Amino acid sequence: PIVAEAGAFTEEKMKNLVSLLNGAQSALADLGKKVAIECEFQVPIIKKLLEELDPSVYGINFDMGNSAALGNSAVEEITACRDRIFNVHVKDRILGGKTVPLGHGSVDFEEVSKSLQDIGYMGNMIMQAARDFNRPEIQVISEYISFCKDLGWVND
Repeated sequence: PIVAEAGAFTEEKMKNLVSLLNGAQSALADLGKKVAIECEFQVPIIKKLLEELDPSVYGINFDMGNSAALGNSAVEEITACRDRIFNVHVKDRILGGKTVPLGHGSVDFEEVSKSLQDIGYMGNMIMQAARDFNRPEIQVISEYISFCKDLGWVND
C-alpha cells in the first residue's frame, strides 16, 4: 500500500515508484503475476500512475474506505480505474478520519455498488471492515456479511 502515513507524495516519489515498478514488470510478467496497488491518492494521480504502468501486470486495489476518507468520488475513481481494478476492499471510513463499522462512515455503499456494477466488476471483494472488540467477532462478521448481501456482493 501507498498510504497517507508515507507522507507527502511528490513528483520525485512518483517517478521513483514508477521506475521501481517498471523495473519489476518483466520478472512479474514472466511469472504470470499481477500487482494490485493500494494507494491513497486523488483520482488524477491514480490515473497518471496507471498510465505509466503495464495494464497486464499492474492494477489497483480499490479501497472504498480510503477513497471516501480522501473525499474522492467513488463514481469518478471506479470509472477512471475500470478494468484496472484487480480487487476491492470493503471498508468504511470517516472523511479525513479512521475506519468505522460498515455504514457508519463516509462511504456511499449504494453508489459504490452501482459503479462497480456499471463497469462489470466481478472480482474479489475483500472484507477490511472495522473490528469491534466489545462484541463476539463472529457476531460482527455475520453483520458485515449481511450488510454485503444486501448490496448483492455475497452469493449464497
